[in-house]
Amino acid sequence: LAVASGEDGVALAARAGADLSIDGRAEQVADAARQFSADGLDAALLTAGGAAADAAVATVRPGGRAAFPSGVQPEPASTAGVEPRAFNGEPDAELLERFVALIGDRPLDVHVEREFTLDQIPAAHHALHDHHLGKLAIAIG
Repeated sequence: LAVASGEDGVALAARAGADLSIDGRAEQVADAARQFSADGLDAALLTAGGAAADAAVATVRPGGRAAFPSGVQPEPASTAGVEPRAFNGEPDAELLERFVALIGDRPLDVHVEREFTLDQIPAAHHALHDHHLGKLAIAIG
């Protein structure tokens, strides 16, 4: 189950292989989660906070896991049996080796919405507040 923002985000999640992708701003996350798994989700990876994130956590079965990157605001709320945990993306050689082994020789698609030059950093910062699909990148050199 992938919860995205906008039709373009839903389409990207479907292309990435999501079994079910919905627009979290236009559809009820809890309803979609129950449709996807009547017994509750095993886990939720949350990349944004707010009502949709809280609704997703509420659909995780007791004892399941919910995680979010440090810095997500507001932090997702706890529910009975599920305590969302923050994590940092610390580099770890063993984890990176496992990741590379999982990928194998399959193509890895990183979607870059827009690339900025160093002198456009203020515009890139402002673009973070606009709807964008994928990553915003700064070109060095």
